[in-house]
Amino acid sequence: MTFVVRVLGSLGAQLLLVICGAATTVIVARLTGTHGAGAYSLAVQVGTLIVLGGGLGIDFGLIYFSARDRMRQSELAPVLVWFGLAWGVVLAAAGLVVALALRRSLLQGLDTTVILAAIAAIPFMLAVRYLRYFMLGRNQLLPFNGVNVVLALAWVMLVAIALGPLHGGISGAVWAYAAANVIAFVAALLLVPSAATPPDLRRAVGMLRTLAAFGLRAQLSTVLQFLSYRLDLFIVNAVAGLGAAGIYSVATLLAEAVWYIPNAVGLVLAPRVAATAEGEDDDATAAICRATMLLSVAGAAAIALFAPLLVLLLFGREFLPAVVPLWVLLPGVIALGLDKPIASYQLGRGRPQISLYVALIATPITIAAYLLLIPAYGIVGAAAGSTISYIATTAVDVIFLQRVSPLRLRNLVIPHRSDWAMYASAWQRLRPAITAGVPW
Repeated sequence: MTFVVRVLGSLGAQLLLVICGAATTVIVARLTGTHGAGAYSLAVQVGTLIVLGGGLGIDFGLIYFSARDRMRQSELAPVLVWFGLAWGVVLAAAGLVVALALRRSLLQGLDTTVILAAIAAIPFMLAVRYLRYFMLGRNQLLPFNGVNVVLALAWVMLVAIALGPLHGGISGAVWAYAAANVIAFVAALLLVPSAATPPDLRRAVGMLRTLAAFGLRAQLSTVLQFLSYRLDLFIVNAVAGLGAAGIYSVATLLAEAVWYIPNAVGLVLAPRVAATAEGEDDDATAAICRATMLLSVAGAAAIALFAPLLVLLLFGREFLPAVVPLWVLLPGVIALGLDKPIASYQLGRGRPQISLYVALIATPITIAAYLLLIPAYGIVGAAAGSTISYIATTAVDVIFLQRVSPLRLRNLVIPHRSDWAMYASAWQRLRPAITAGVPW
């Protein structure tokens, strides 16, 4: 039950973050149209890709070593902040050069001011990411989720102000996103006061080397997986322009709502597994995967049913072409929902390299699918390529899982008779808190 409560707490914070992120997309779409939505989505993804690609795997190392209490936390926190900011500046400079070089291809249509705004957020995004994973590894889920809440609220409010009263356009919206990350950074410092103290430089190098040596095995896989998630958007922009990218961004936004629960489960599962002995948590992990799949299928079915109405009401008639690619994305999104807890289980078991092996096998399939399907079929081809990529990724991850653990696919996806009793019991215990104030 403690695990369920932690998942629900993380889910609530993630839902708020995603809802606020979706709200900003709705605001941008309503006020700037498909071209504005495309430019905004691309700019936000540029910063995210640079942070994920340049993070050196330290975030993954933090989950493992913090959960096992291998480092003195009062010394580690300030190292993370100062290194995150300094290394973030280096990544921002390199990212700016690359982004400007891609303005005639993958980033065509993006103004220089929009690119600068996206790049400006990187040092703060990286430092916040390190601190959040530090909290997560320590099972400090309340402050971890608190940073998400602050970021979510600041994000939607600042974007609304930038596009509304200030009439800042897309550049203003992206600068607002950068400012929201600065606010989240301040919140993280307040929640981890020791992080603001000067670091011990003599021990800093050793700590960072240990974290990176472990995490780099998962780092490349993260970059490759992110490309699998987002390369389609960049290729759509290169082939069909910002308008098509804006429509496709709406399709991915709604389809990926299915991942709210798998993401929350993965965040809580990794440190839990890391804190236990090999094989100790396998039955619980299998039950968690079964519940995650059940909820993912139910969520995808609801989104598929109401997709036309959701797009029309939230984004407007101009975005209705997003419905078909949304439907095409959903089978792949369901499949990848299983991959998220599996990857967290492998990380918690100290096997981050498996994610790299999976990515190295799945990425060529992904790129081939995108290059074949997007030029020929546009945003529907992009959705089909993503679904192929997600299913391939999950299939390969399951194969590796079965080689290193007793967990089997059937046991991960098909509910057991005992599961239904567990779901009913959990609902009865959680219902008073969830339904407080609701008249039923």
